[in-house]
Amino acid sequence: MLSKVVRLEELDEGVFDGFTCGDDWMDNWLANKASRQLKSGLCAMHVGLDEEGSPVGFFTLAACQLMPTDVLKRERHGYNRMPFGALLIGELAVRSDLRGGLGYGAQLLNHAIYVACNISHDVGVSFLVVDPLGGNEHICRWYQHNGFVPSPQGSRHYMSMRKAKEHIDALGEDYFLLG
Repeated sequence: MLSKVVRLEELDEGVFDGFTCGDDWMDNWLANKASRQLKSGLCAMHVGLDEEGSPVGFFTLAACQLMPTDVLKRERHGYNRMPFGALLIGELAVRSDLRGGLGYGAQLLNHAIYVACNISHDVGVSFLVVDPLGGNEHICRWYQHNGFVPSPQGSRHYMSMRKAKEHIDALGEDYFLLG
């Protein structure tokens, strides 16, 4: 189980030294691109920690837009031209030695949804969005299992904020009181 989820800025530099999630693209992003994107304000990173304070995994959140054609017609609420405000879970990774049914990915995803719900109280956000790596079928199914709907226009998946709030309410506030 996760002990804590914190913003990356709260941790010592080098916290990810030796970290690998076992996916070359994601490991390369973390090693070579994450710092620049974080400093540029393109995303914010949240890190899940174990009891010893070591990173179990991470997720990023960024503002984005979702076009009406990316959403099923019944969820457009009559909007057919104006893009919807959304939050993107850009990256989500679990340390490779902790992958495989231990539930860390779902815990990180639930915390990403929780943070997104809290943000949505203060800004106009209609949807939470994920773009599974390269349309990977296994990852797409995992997001669908966790409540995300495939976009009619491609590999992007989304969840309405209403559904996200229901998901968080079903887990209960105690789920998010770690440590």
